[in-house]
Amino acid sequence: MSTLRTTLLLIAASLALVLGADAALAQTPTPTPSPTPAPPLWQSIDLGVVGGNAYSPQSVTVDPARGLAYVFSGRVPEVDGRAANAVTVVRLRDGRIVRRGIVDLGGENSTSGRIWISRDGRRGLLLDNTANQLYHYNPANDDIKAALTDVRSFTVSPNERNVIVRHTDSLVTYSPDLRTRRWRVFDRAQHMAASNDAVLIQSGYDQGEGLALLNLADGTTLAAAQDPGWIDDLVLGPGNTWFVAVSEDGSTIRHLGSDLVEIARADGLTGQELFYDAERAQLLVTGYRYVGITNEPEYWLWSLDTADLTVQKQHRWNDWSMPRSFAVAGDRLAGIYTYDENDRFYVLDADTLAVDHTTVLGVRLTQTIADSATQRLYVADNQDRVHVIDAVTGEILAQWTGSAPLALDSANAVLYVNRYDDFQQIVVGLDADSGDVVASFAGGGVPAPDPNRDLVYIVDDGVYVYNRAGDLLGRLESTFPDPAGFSPNPYAVNAVVNPLSGALIVVKNNGVPGSNNRNFAVVFAPPAEESTLPADEPQIVDSSESVSRRVIFAADSGDAFLTTYGLGGATAVIRLDALGNRVDDVGGRTGILFYYPPEQALFVQERDVLAQFDADLDLVDLRLTPIDLDLAALDEVSGEFYYQATWMGPMLVHINLERVAHLTWGNPGSYTLPQLGDSRTGNLTVIDTGIDT
Repeated sequence: MSTLRTTLLLIAASLALVLGADAALAQTPTPTPSPTPAPPLWQSIDLGVVGGNAYSPQSVTVDPARGLAYVFSGRVPEVDGRAANAVTVVRLRDGRIVRRGIVDLGGENSTSGRIWISRDGRRGLLLDNTANQLYHYNPANDDIKAALTDVRSFTVSPNERNVIVRHTDSLVTYSPDLRTRRWRVFDRAQHMAASNDAVLIQSGYDQGEGLALLNLADGTTLAAAQDPGWIDDLVLGPGNTWFVAVSEDGSTIRHLGSDLVEIARADGLTGQELFYDAERAQLLVTGYRYVGITNEPEYWLWSLDTADLTVQKQHRWNDWSMPRSFAVAGDRLAGIYTYDENDRFYVLDADTLAVDHTTVLGVRLTQTIADSATQRLYVADNQDRVHVIDAVTGEILAQWTGSAPLALDSANAVLYVNRYDDFQQIVVGLDADSGDVVASFAGGGVPAPDPNRDLVYIVDDGVYVYNRAGDLLGRLESTFPDPAGFSPNPYAVNAVVNPLSGALIVVKNNGVPGSNNRNFAVVFAPPAEESTLPADEPQIVDSSESVSRRVIFAADSGDAFLTTYGLGGATAVIRLDALGNRVDDVGGRTGILFYYPPEQALFVQERDVLAQFDADLDLVDLRLTPIDLDLAALDEVSGEFYYQATWMGPMLVHINLERVAHLTWGNPGSYTLPQLGDSRTGNLTVIDTGIDT
């Protein structure tokens, strides 16, 4: 579990902004705050993992004797200006991180790879799939030593006497120390799995597609079979038999004998991956299946009987972020999700498949909201948490369950977050002070509360309309795609409510794949009554270019601003009046927008330049900001920007507008950027692993 702490750093940085953020923040009016808001007394808040973050786990292996799991991750925050990977060592019995070791692969990130540890825990192998380089790996100190090049994949026989390596054009068997090549077969093999006596491969195209079982002693063919179809995975089973996951006219799992003759077959899961747990003689299958008339995916982990492939036990997951790659140690299963941004390690009970505990390997901040009225910050991360922070003291006040997209209705003191309930993503309204649930909504998506009416809009392909109690009032049908429609088939991706007029601006995607894909905006007039739907008669915002998802409002006038961008490089900032009519624009600018009411100033962030416009879109000033900052939120009273310094991981920092350097011909501007140095704090568990270095 990650540890939250406040760390003082010497900061002389500038504004950072989100480039291309998908989740839009609902802009709402701010109640009258203190006339002189107190400035922050802190310089940085580290919301990451004690000892360092490790992102994009790629592979997991275990040292059963010591009860340790080793997770190879594809990225860490830069170390001394170089990209690096990491191996995180986790104690299986309680999920405690023992250490995070930096693995330097020549200054490049391996975006795909595999780690393997011997049964005695004294030696290992590490594959960098980006460079196709195989290394010797020392589990005691994370040292690596280059061993083989042009390695696409490898596997090790259960008795650890043979290392089978798939090169570009051949399959080669090596001794455990990789010094002796025992045999070589020219075959562009795809998947492979090994027993103590043989290796099963899916032959490449140049050899004729099919399965081949090769003698591990000399590489001769023991058996062959026609290709059963698209192979998702294959693993060794009991008694020198094999399990093969196939996608061909539906997903199936097939049990093959030592002669590759089919023993049994059963329906499988889409996107399935296999793991054979020999200690319990169970075949684990992970994947998903589509159910119901809406064809919604359900995500499952199955345990199959190895004789007839019937499901014996199963565990359902909320979404895609389920473990897909496993290793076994005694009565525990170590698992990771090897795609996307889960950054989490799971320990499961191998008998029941229930989750014992999870360990956060890396934290990514996903959205920040600054509440001027209460001087609080709400910061969401990728671990289903919202950190509530006192913007003045930097104190972590609370940690609530929830994920982005968030929206704050400051006028009614409600924070809207996404959660899972009974395997369904929903939006819940939380008391912005206590975190208590004040309302639940049937669906998930982008929340857009109306601060002045009893209405909450939620975007999930289209716009659903609720009251604040969570009752569904209806849908804006024009915002939904046609279920049986063809391209173009527009659908809604974001919505925001004008805090003064109550007009609703909806950003839609045209549903056209490829280079012609674009967004456009429509405006719905304010509802005629307090708790009624707006008339479903949207007005299209005139724009020949694609509009950004983010829309902001001037709290004093109700004017709306959005940016456009085109394939030819044409960009513009568009101004709409309170009713959504286009009244002005300025070309040559695009980026992330902020509005600062005390100066009636619109700020447009593009790369490292912050352009300031007045309310009539006349350029007033240019300022310089570092480019590698992220997730900015502006306190619209104090002028304080809160942002993530991306090169430092999930580190929240801040700067006031008054400190942002002005660009002039004689002063190009410069900054001293924050450095980590020795400023990180926290304690790791130190244990004697018993491994000789």
